[in-house]
Amino acid sequence: MSKWVLYLFSYNRPHMLLNAIKSIERFLPFSDYVIVDDGSSCPGIKDVFNKLRDKGNWKIKIMKREKDIYGGFYSNMNWALNHAKDNKYDFCYFFEDDEQILWLPRDYQKHIENIFDNCKDAHQIQTLFYRRIHNHSNSIEYIPEVKAYRTNRGFTTTGIWNMDIVR
Repeated sequence: MSKWVLYLFSYNRPHMLLNAIKSIERFLPFSDYVIVDDGSSCPGIKDVFNKLRDKGNWKIKIMKREKDIYGGFYSNMNWALNHAKDNKYDFCYFFEDDEQILWLPRDYQKHIENIFDNCKDAHQIQTLFYRRIHNHSNSIEYIPEVKAYRTNRGFTTTGIWNMDIVR
């Protein structure tokens, strides 16, 4: 079985973070979980972190945030990719605190792994499917063997990474 990790990126939105956590735990029970917080300082965030520590199924990485510095999010993603490589994960999933998983097929893990097995050049799978199809339909190719669409739109901030290619 493949080893998965989900990185949940967050900053100063504890209520959104709680919604994201609920959906992740419900739909991705096969994954390890890490919150990558960009140095949140808002009321309520410490309570969320304490609850998660008590549950024991989430790791929390709090990044140092320098005041008024833009781009911490991209540094955090870089940290997450390196963490996934160092911990020998096969797949890592980038997720933001303002997202939720609303539906997944029962064989989601197998389906994603099949796409990567059959599309050897795929570095990342974009999970915001409707947005991608709706906004870029003229650059989409359907691949019937894996029941997925291919686009050459490049990197996005959320999605599933094939760590074999990243390494």
